[in-house]
Amino acid sequence: MPYQLHEHADYLEIRVEGAFQSVVHFEAENPAGAGLFRVLLNYEAVTEITVDALSVAAQAQLAEELGYRVAVYAPRPALFGLSRQAFQLGHVEEGISAAVFTDLNAAREWLRTG
Repeated sequence: MPYQLHEHADYLEIRVEGAFQSVVHFEAENPAGAGLFRVLLNYEAVTEITVDALSVAAQAQLAEELGYRVAVYAPRPALFGLSRQAFQLGHVEEGISAAVFTDLNAAREWLRTG
């Protein structure tokens, strides 16, 4: 799964590109360092989905347990639905520790205000 990391002043953006074949792995040590546990998963450039929803759910649950706040930008219905399904399967508190958006600016604003 190709992706790009973009460090912003107050969050880390992970831009997934091409085929969405595997999950983004969350760890206790954030890739951006400095205690930055706000992450924007940007699925704008995803062209194909082959990842298993249960794998995504497991990582969503882990991200919540580790204290991450995750906004998912999913402009297409299939990615929006997969993200919502993963939060439900992972028992993630949607709207509190994670949320899915079809509007990029709304996703960024939610990350910054929480």
